[in-house]
Order: sequence, then C-alpha cells, then structure tokens
Amino acid sequence: MSREARKIFCTRETMLEQLHACRGPNGLSASDNTGRFGGKLFVRDTKHVVRDVMHLPGLASFCRNMFSAVAQWQGTECNETTNELPNAMPHEVFRQFIGGIGVSHEHIERAETTTKKWGIQLNVHPEYGRYYVTYNSSDAAPLYLIALAEYCQLYGRHVLSDVFKHQLTGSNRTVAQAAHRCVEFLLDGIKTGETAGHGLYAVPNTNPLQTSPSGVMRDGFDAYYHADGKPVNYSLVAYIENQALVYEALHVAADTLFMDDLDAARWRGVAEELRRRTVEKLWITDEAFFAAAHDSSGPVAMRSSAAFELLDGPFFVGLPDGPEYVRALVERLYSQEFMTPVGVRMTSRAHRLLEGDYWAYQGVRAVWPVTTNTITNGLRYWGMPQLAYDLGVRRLIGGLNRLGHATELMYVDDVSGRPLFHPEMITTLSPQYRRVAYPAELGQTTQSWTVSAVLRQLSQQSKTSLGVAAWQTVLDQKVASAARNFPTADHIPHLHMPIDLEHGKILKRRRAEQLGYAA
Repeated sequence: MSREARKIFCTRETMLEQLHACRGPNGLSASDNTGRFGGKLFVRDTKHVVRDVMHLPGLASFCRNMFSAVAQWQGTECNETTNELPNAMPHEVFRQFIGGIGVSHEHIERAETTTKKWGIQLNVHPEYGRYYVTYNSSDAAPLYLIALAEYCQLYGRHVLSDVFKHQLTGSNRTVAQAAHRCVEFLLDGIKTGETAGHGLYAVPNTNPLQTSPSGVMRDGFDAYYHADGKPVNYSLVAYIENQALVYEALHVAADTLFMDDLDAARWRGVAEELRRRTVEKLWITDEAFFAAAHDSSGPVAMRSSAAFELLDGPFFVGLPDGPEYVRALVERLYSQEFMTPVGVRMTSRAHRLLEGDYWAYQGVRAVWPVTTNTITNGLRYWGMPQLAYDLGVRRLIGGLNRLGHATELMYVDDVSGRPLFHPEMITTLSPQYRRVAYPAELGQTTQSWTVSAVLRQLSQQSKTSLGVAAWQTVLDQKVASAARNFPTADHIPHLHMPIDLEHGKILKRRRAEQLGYAA
C-alpha cells in the first residue's frame, strides 16, 4: 500500500462518523455499539472525549449535555461492592434501555456475567430496565471539574445552571451542585491520604474482584507493580497522574467555577500543599523520574508513561524547579525506553523482563492513543510544537492510518520497536513460529477516546502555558532534532509476528498469580 493511500483513514469527516457511531441517547459509549463497551457510559472516557472535541463546530451542545448525563449517578453513600462513596462520580453505567432503545442480547449476557463475577446486583429501573453502576474511578471527579472549567472558558458559565434528575435520589440537581460535590470528593480523598501517612490524593478500592482495581486509566491488574516485581497493594493507592489532575481541578474550581465561594482560597492552599507533597513523595532523584504511585509500602518506583501526563496542565507552572522537571520528562520521553513509531509505551522497556513473554494490556509492548494524545497536548502546552507534531501527527495519526481503524491500543515489539499493525491470529502454540506474540486481548477496534484524540490532533487544539521561554524553544529544537533518529509509522515495516490469544490468556493467569491478584 502506498503512503498516499494510507493517509485516507484519519480524516475529520471519517472521525466524526466514527464518533457518531459511539454516541447514543443520553450518553457516549466507550466504543461503538458492536464493541464490548457499546452502550456503556464511562465517565473517564466521556470527559476525555469532551475535552478533545468541545471546540469543534456542531459538538458544543453534545458536550454540554454530557455534564448532566454523567452526574445523574453521582454517589450518595458507601457501598463496598460497587465502590460507591459519597459524591463519587461513577466509573461505568450499564442500562438495558437507553432512550427507549434496547442494547443487544450479547451486552445483556455480558452484564449478567460480569455482575455475577464482581458480586454486584443487576438492578431494575422503571425507565432503563436492568442496570448497574460501579464507582471504581478515582480520576472521574477531577476530570469532570477540569472539562467543565474548559467548557465555561469557551462558552460561558450558563452550563452551570443546567438541571438534571439525579437517579439515585430522584431529586433535581444542577451541574454546579454536581461540580461542588466533586470538590468535596477530592478534599475527602486528600484527607484519606493524610490518614494513610503520605498526604496524597487516594481513593480506596473496596471491591478487588472488579476488573479496574486501580481506579485510573491504567486499570489492568498488571498495570502497576514495584520496580522489583512485587505486587502493589490496591486497597489504597495514590497515583502520580491523579495528583496533577486534582491540583488543576482544585485551582479551576476556585478560579473559574466558584470564584465567590468562601472556601476558594482554602482550595488553592490545599492544591499547593498537594503539589509539594507529590514532588516530595514521588520524585525519585536517583532515577530522575517520578514514581508511578504510592501504596502502603511506599513509592511504586516503576517507570510508567503516567509521569509524562503531568505535562498536560499547570502542575509545574510556578515551581522553582519546574523547568528542570519538564526537561527531564521530555528528554526521557524521547528515549528508547518509551518512544515507538506509533506513540508512547505504557511502561518503560526497563521492565520487560518482569513481564516475560506476556504482552500486557498496558505494559511494555502496549501503546495507547489516548495516552499519546494527552502527552502530545502536554508538549504543546509547554511550547514545543515540533515535538507535538511529531508525536501527535507523525506517530499517533500515522500509526492509525497504517492500522485503518481507531483502535483502543496497539502493540509493538519490545526488541525492534516495530508495530503489529495487522496481527495474524493462530489458535495453538506451534513450533513452526520462531517468535509469537502472546497478548491476552487486542482491544476494541473503534474506541471513542481514540477517535477524539485524532480529532484533537488534526485541529492541534490544546491549552498553552503562560508564555514560551527561551529554554522551552531550545528544548523543543534539541529533542526534535534527536527525534529524527526514531522511525515513525510511515517509515517502518509491519511486524510479521503471529499472535496466540489462548496462550496469552494462560500467561495472563500466571501473571495474575505473580502479582497476587485473585480476580
């Protein structure tokens, strides 16, 4: 296939069609309706999409509606089975009927299977039929506040007065009330961290049977582990990217959403103290990198691409050593540890021996477009347009053009870095293959936040930091020059390596045993 022919898929028109395929009455699914996540409302995914596309013509009203849609299930009590906490935003909402239209029989069967596995009640609602709601999402509340503030800055504050029916209480609430409850949830999470002794934002995981134990985007059981391979204690973990999200969320709550609130100054103070603690607790000086998280035994010093997500926002703005942290992250980003022809590895290549032959869902060999999008936006925020173009267009969009669909994730070989654009399926382990890939799953073919990532990069719409200093320009030029040594999607051949999903599932179970995960 010629390079010209490859460039047809990621057009604005095609991406808008793909996004429409993920939309439904009163919500946005994580994938199109033929996928595993079709018909399910995920707050994390929805807020990523809203942030990506709210600036596009014709999508402002849709994005505005999403602030009311996801808040209808905001938590009211403590429920260990669903991980519900007061004021928590939900993670996943499944409804049998949405806007009077029923989901497929396969989706209902899957709901029955998963709720039984998780020990969750499949309830009945007079309007939605059979439904369930889970709350294992510690990043949904700060993402809600950040997205809402960005919307207000673009279109004004009228959205705050929008009224919706809160499904758990039957009462009417406004978007402003939902947002204020999110602030209280964040403050409670920081108090939980103070009780734990580290003072970071942390939300407990009260049901380890659920398949999203972390409560953040990297929600696979094998996404986190200590640098020596020991398992993470998922009962209470403070994640690095969450600290930056909460820092920004508290500031926008005080400065954009609730400027007249008597507690606004206190929120700013809490945010600044959280930032100080984050640097103190999670910056690993010997590694010149941030720890991925903090659990009951201390910093989780694995090297995760989550650290690069701190670039996408004001976390380093105003810090005396802020430029040094940005330099360290950007230079590490464009290294053999993380960079690939199609985006950023989820985990450093330094950990590949711990994963062994298993191609983890969010591991060394996995590249997620949603993560690459966030990091690209961070490069643009810090005044590095050359690197943002390289990562967001040449790698992210270039890889999806080669692939031909808006995939949830792509895999790359940890040895050569070559992507598996078109996996060749085998059903049994055969000695005729010298090398075989062993992923447990391939991910969804049409993922809403991948579609929105492309739309954002096509428009190159990102926030910018306060001015561009000389050091930012020099760093952009320096790393962009070095980046030419890294092949991109257009300049690397397809990796002809067959995959064996059945053996991948076996390796996944073994990995779960190694990490002490019982689900």
